[in-house]
Amino acid sequence: MFEEKIVPAESGSGRLFDIHYEPKNKGPIECLGIRFSSDQERHEYFIKQLRQGLEELHAKLGGVPFTTVEEAVERM
Repeated sequence: MFEEKIVPAESGSGRLFDIHYEPKNKGPIECLGIRFSSDQERHEYFIKQLRQGLEELHAKLGGVPFTTVEEAVERM
């Protein structure tokens, strides 16, 4: 589904290289019965769904003291 690509690390990161993942399939893709024009569109759709679910959970719990919605999305 993804192809690993080794690239130079960002300056000051303390690493020589990083691994970036690029989608192998650049055309239409189907996931969980939903058709997307690209893997990037699929990724954005599910990140949006994740964010909405986390915001709803955050509201129900009255906040989570050890993280924010943005931190949780970034970790995904």
